[in-house]
Amino acid sequence: MIDFFQMGKGDQLPSLIIQATTRVDGQTVPLPGLAGGSVVFTMKAEGGAVKINRAGATIVDAANAILRYDWQTTDTDTPGEYDAEFELTIAGKKLTVPNGPRKIKVRVTEDLD
Repeated sequence: MIDFFQMGKGDQLPSLIIQATTRVDGQTVPLPGLAGGSVVFTMKAEGGAVKINRAGATIVDAANAILRYDWQTTDTDTPGEYDAEFELTIAGKKLTVPNGPRKIKVRVTEDLD
């Protein structure tokens, strides 16, 4: 499954918000225990260069594994399609989200004016 998130060129709203999940017995479930962890966000052009490299992100709701990235001005200045991921560090251990069959795709579109 691919989650598309579409932004207009230069837009900074809305923030990218996802629920970190994993697969257990074929079911998608939220990851528990994010309290006290840290999270960064990376976004790379499809087949190209890294656009955002390990920028600070936020654990909005640790109990429900809700993550947020707040866009900066230069994040959406180049139209195109990008692959994105969050990287969590919990108790010194790394976890990339999404993991498994899901992917985050960010599409930045040209303005009409």
